[in-house]
Amino acid sequence: DNPTPSGSQSVTLKKRKQNSTLYIDAYFDAKEAIDKDKETKANKSLIKWIVYSGILFSAFDSPYFEDFIKMLNPGYNSPKRTTLATSILDAEAANILLKVEKELFKAKNITLCVDGWSSLLKQSIYAFVIITNERKQYIYSLQDFSKFFHTASFNSEKMIEVLENVGPEKFTAIISNAESSMVAAKYQ
Repeated sequence: DNPTPSGSQSVTLKKRKQNSTLYIDAYFDAKEAIDKDKETKANKSLIKWIVYSGILFSAFDSPYFEDFIKMLNPGYNSPKRTTLATSILDAEAANILLKVEKELFKAKNITLCVDGWSSLLKQSIYAFVIITNERKQYIYSLQDFSKFFHTASFNSEKMIEVLENVGPEKFTAIISNAESSMVAAKYQ
């Protein structure tokens, strides 16, 4: 008992379907400036994407980037590269550090992993990574030790600094690479 719609009913159904269709334009804001809260959230998302993807900050000086942003939302004024690389990056890094500190404050049975390598610029970089018993990994610090002798005493001193900053009672293990001075540092 489903009769086919008559000519006028068919036109009405088509209009309803057309009127209920949401076009992509409906998701974009008008040309008015976006509110401060939305801008802050957009900038935070942008910096996360930049860091995660390893995009150079100089890419944001491109007029094509600005054209792209204006096509998406004319009301959003994207931050300049210097603002991205300083205040926005610093604010997001501070937020992340606070989250890590809160996590480590309540953590127990954690492991300190220490590894060193030479960068392409011949810098001696050491990474101090903390692993929780839930297997979450946090880069506690990356340090350039190029100007120092990597003795067992020096390596031990740097490990102890991390242990004392986080709380030595929280650690159950230290893992390092097989470099002889690292192995010896664990016995200092």
